[in-house]
Amino acid sequence: MLCVLSLTSCLREATPIRNNEAHTEQTAVSTTETDSQDTSATVTDTEPEPDEPQGEPNAQVVKWTSRHPSPTTVIMTADEIEAENRRMAKETDSLIDIFSFGDTVSAAELQSLIGRHSVPPEERYDSDGAPIPKEHKEKIKKRMNIGDAESFKTEHGIMTSRGNLRAVPDKKPYRKSPDNLYDSIQHTELAVGTPVLVLYTTYDSEYYFLVSGSYSGWMKTSDVALSDDIDLWMSFAAPERFVCMTDALYRDGGQSFDMGCVLPLVSRGQGGYNVLSPVRNEVGKLDTRELCVPKGSAVEGYLPYTYENYLNQAFKYEGTEYGWGGLDDGVDCSGFVLNVFKCFGFRFPRDTKDQDRVVGCALDVAGQSHSYIAASLDGNVPTVVYYPGHTLLYIGFDESDGKYYFIHAPKIGEKVTVTSKSDLSGMTYIGQVGEYPVT
Repeated sequence: MLCVLSLTSCLREATPIRNNEAHTEQTAVSTTETDSQDTSATVTDTEPEPDEPQGEPNAQVVKWTSRHPSPTTVIMTADEIEAENRRMAKETDSLIDIFSFGDTVSAAELQSLIGRHSVPPEERYDSDGAPIPKEHKEKIKKRMNIGDAESFKTEHGIMTSRGNLRAVPDKKPYRKSPDNLYDSIQHTELAVGTPVLVLYTTYDSEYYFLVSGSYSGWMKTSDVALSDDIDLWMSFAAPERFVCMTDALYRDGGQSFDMGCVLPLVSRGQGGYNVLSPVRNEVGKLDTRELCVPKGSAVEGYLPYTYENYLNQAFKYEGTEYGWGGLDDGVDCSGFVLNVFKCFGFRFPRDTKDQDRVVGCALDVAGQSHSYIAASLDGNVPTVVYYPGHTLLYIGFDESDGKYYFIHAPKIGEKVTVTSKSDLSGMTYIGQVGEYPVT
């Protein structure tokens, strides 16, 4: 079967590289300078030591990589991955280029962004199962009123905490029924170090309306630091030298860093990397602190994109609690996929409904038979598979039991786990991220 798509990533040679929610209910709308520490510290020019292994190998990873013909061969180079990122950005409107925004945004543009979401008029229920009072909803609507100004200044911000991006400026969950555990106004978590543009501040200074690379929405002001120093902001938004977090969730000094977090690199040490972490000072401006991240929890630059690393990163999430939109330090199905591939430098859309058509060499298999889908899968290529409202990472086929194995974040109340299927019918898309075999 031939993959007939005009994607430069579908067919490529594997060459070595030198490497220095199911979110379907959502609609993407997607300092005092003197207080900031000097970020001009440079990394020594000596040849970097090889990165240490990323922890003890998982038994499942060993099992599946032992069946792979070349699990440590680099599948795509850094340049090829960046070309894929540009392609995806062109093919979906769910990836936002925050660098394209001007110094101001008009009231009409801001209202258009804010207006894509509203306080649900229908009955909604809080975490105790009680109806959310109309009076509370009116208070939230007031927060969303931008007034009579004709334009608003665009301010640069960096996430200093793992924060929840909301459809409306409210921390209260909005559940569709008393026994429904899904918070309908939760967009996504934004990781520490994520660059954002702040377009508006609520009258009570509790929330910013901001734009990130995947969504616009409302964020608690306490989770964001603003910066008038563009060089300082750019040191986080587009660092020249950086480390990428490779633990599922790394904690230090009260901050939680998701897999795929990128932080500016200051220097290398015997035991780890000295990096800058963003902090919010007493007046809400961007400052920094230095911390040392162990080599087993991060890598300089991005990880080489190999099948072994793909499985290693996926299995680091095994046992992590499901969290809709990343709530409660958890991960949902599309966030799981996103973060695993962030470690290699990919920038995927956030949600399943946006990922399925653009991730990798996307093959539409909706309505196809099990045998057709099975023939389309290739266990030698990192592969994301999609069902209606859900996504999983493909591991491989086990001839001993005739089953196909996947790892995924299932649903609220469950943990990231391995699952198997005998029948693949019902799958909608296969996204093979790398060389796509022609048969």
